[in-house]
Amino acid sequence: MDRTLTKPASRLLLYCLVTLFTVLHYSCRRQGDDAGASVWLKVKGSNGETIWLHRITLEEPVVVDSARLDRQGEARFSITTGDFDFFLLKMGQARPILLSVEAGEQIEIYTSASRFGEEYDVQGSGASSLLKELDARKSLLRYQLDSLGNTWNRVEYADDKLEQKRILDSMADVFQTAHKNWLSDFIGRYPESPASILALYQIAGPSGPVFTLQNDSSLFFGLGKTLLARYPGNIHVKDLVKRNEVYREEVAAWRLREQLLEPGKDAPPADLITTSGEKLSLSSQQGNIVLLYFWDARKKECWDINLQLAGLYKLYNNQGFRIWGIYTGEDKQLLYNAIQIDRLPWTHLFATSGVVKTYNADPVPSMTLVGRDGKILLRNFTVQQLSGRLPYLLQQTQPNVN
Repeated sequence: MDRTLTKPASRLLLYCLVTLFTVLHYSCRRQGDDAGASVWLKVKGSNGETIWLHRITLEEPVVVDSARLDRQGEARFSITTGDFDFFLLKMGQARPILLSVEAGEQIEIYTSASRFGEEYDVQGSGASSLLKELDARKSLLRYQLDSLGNTWNRVEYADDKLEQKRILDSMADVFQTAHKNWLSDFIGRYPESPASILALYQIAGPSGPVFTLQNDSSLFFGLGKTLLARYPGNIHVKDLVKRNEVYREEVAAWRLREQLLEPGKDAPPADLITTSGEKLSLSSQQGNIVLLYFWDARKKECWDINLQLAGLYKLYNNQGFRIWGIYTGEDKQLLYNAIQIDRLPWTHLFATSGVVKTYNADPVPSMTLVGRDGKILLRNFTVQQLSGRLPYLLQQTQPNVN
């Protein structure tokens, strides 16, 4: 008996095997999609580039997969995730695409090789669409700040360059304030979206994070509570909640330190370095009334306080009133510029983290008035309140003659 198959029979068998394989493949693929998620990418004008998939962890992004774009410029990733995770899609040196991927999502991304990460369309993921909106808004702020930087490059050698710098810094503050208000509104509109976590942590411009727990604690606490109810096991949500808890502990410690700074208590030691390199100790100032003024030249509020303090210093310096301008900023040149522009004649020193913490001087501006006997006279006051009390306080005892 001839055991070989005829050609029709061979073709039938091959067809059956291919059909069976196809059914099994897509059946398994569908089961995997239900348990995880997938990202399909279409890149116009591509040339076989490799796309890298990074998972954003609490420490740093970690590469989890890669795929080479095929002849049609397509690539697909199967992603295993719990409730949600953040990912980056990278292609060479192009700007990455940020995604928020939830279990079961089938995400499609359309972009081009020349504008990868800058112009793209994302479908199948609401949170990823919101992240795109966040990125566009951040790009607008970056454009505004870059425009100010370009203007500064044109005027930095002008005779009035310091005043021009002050104006440009003021405009930058306006842009950053508008951006912060927009982000706050964004979080208010999408309190249950993972995208709001990255909005909360966004760093935009040279001033660092847009939001801080010290200044925006209600925003942090509210978002943490809402997201924890929806995603109780997510690492990013739990990290946010943990940060909030740590901050509550820090506030408790702050209140304890504040008790040690009540009027009538001995002022804690403060040993600092002046802008001229001299070491000064607060204890050496006994016999004078000393204003410990913690400030930062990046804060517009501090500019106004400087001008007000200049008048007080001129009136009462010869009666034993001293000002220690304790600078907390990182950019020393901004300090030197402010001293020159506003003609600030008092002693200027560089803050240390220890002294800032001891005097609960974060955020700035923060002021503490120390009496001739080294005891605290006033805390957390305005310049107007100081000007009303200072004449009386100076008359109580004579100034230090040394």
